[in-house]
Amino acid sequence: MMLLVPAGSTLDLTRGLSVLGDPAVKKIAIADPSHAPYGQAAVFAMRAEKIYDQVSAKLVTGENISQAASFVLSGAADVGIVALSLGLSAGRQVRFVEIPASDYPPIQQVCVVLKSSKNQDIAAKFETYLRPEEVKKIFERFGFEVPVSAGKSEKPAPRSAEYRLTRAKNQEPRAVCYSQPLVRAIRAASVRLAAPNLLMASDR
Repeated sequence: MMLLVPAGSTLDLTRGLSVLGDPAVKKIAIADPSHAPYGQAAVFAMRAEKIYDQVSAKLVTGENISQAASFVLSGAADVGIVALSLGLSAGRQVRFVEIPASDYPPIQQVCVVLKSSKNQDIAAKFETYLRPEEVKKIFERFGFEVPVSAGKSEKPAPRSAEYRLTRAKNQEPRAVCYSQPLVRAIRAASVRLAAPNLLMASDR
């Protein structure tokens, strides 16, 4: 995850999460921690840095992590705690600094091929497509850590989330499931094979 501010913000992000206590910060955007994993991780990180009680009154919550980021981009919030992938894709519109991964539990993203799917072949091909090293590098470029179990890298770059490839049993009939931040990375790899069978879960 990361601290995100508009490009024109004068906040000193080198201070890390402590900058949230700055009097200039009136509103802090996060995903709704009542149901969103990224929001829960944001709260966890603030508590780890012992600033949550100090800044909790400034929090504004989005339905999901994308909405939280949009609050920052629109100027509705001064700063946001959002997924690293969103800052990397926003380009020059923003400035950001990563939040130490040790401040919050890992956020795992999962791709599954469901046993009940009527599209087993195409789903399996899609899953296989995601495993090569060149695709894993794209995920890492978009801010996702690739666990050792999903690849050969023994020292993945420190990132805010993980993705895993696995098989699921006795689930509702869908072929492949991914959250929207991962879908952005997949699209960057020009993956079109399983698009009709892609169920995009809310990027919370």
